[in-house]
Amino acid sequence: MTESNRTAKAARVRDNQRRSRARRKEYIQDLEQRLRAFEKLGVEATLEVQAAGRKVAAENALLRSLLRIRGVTDFEVEHYLRAHRITPGSEISVAASPSLSQSPSDTIARQSTEACRSKSADICPRPGELHLVKEGNGRHLALQAQPASQDHPRHMSEPAGLARREGCCAEQQCVGELDTGQVTSCETAARIITMMRGHLDPQDARVELGCSTETSCMVKNMTIFDLLDR
Repeated sequence: MTESNRTAKAARVRDNQRRSRARRKEYIQDLEQRLRAFEKLGVEATLEVQAAGRKVAAENALLRSLLRIRGVTDFEVEHYLRAHRITPGSEISVAASPSLSQSPSDTIARQSTEACRSKSADICPRPGELHLVKEGNGRHLALQAQPASQDHPRHMSEPAGLARREGCCAEQQCVGELDTGQVTSCETAARIITMMRGHLDPQDARVELGCSTETSCMVKNMTIFDLLDR
């Protein structure tokens, strides 16, 4: 083999190696880009799942609270859930209802109002007496309404220091809504929002609700729903 042939062969080998390294580098860069894209999608999906889970947990807590107001005990709820537990491959049919077109929060608010109107003023739960309740094993959190005492009529004046500010319900609105279950104490609402979001400071939640000071006040339940939907 002549010197010129060896030189040409060496040049071809170097050129092939250079192209091979370029293709390998391009291939690795493409894989890295795909990996970053999949990681981003995974993070977004995780955040969506977490947000959906918190929303479902909040709605379940409110629905359990509504069932308690309507006289359904926790034992009856658990028994019903066990009897209708869905297993892989099984199906469950749910009867169609006109309320399916409404959002859960609208349904809760409407049914709470109807429940209060159907009861006397002495046993209708007062929103100011809603409390977070941790059940037996601590897995479920719910809002429990305590009925007002018969010794305290509906027209009894509100406690001193109960402030109404911007973001909270106005005085004339709260008086009418206390008996319909449409308002909740700012402190309880802040705890619910903090629990569902997991990272929010209670004081920040109070600010979002419009309760920027330590004075007690009442906020509309729909305001709580709106903040949980964000």
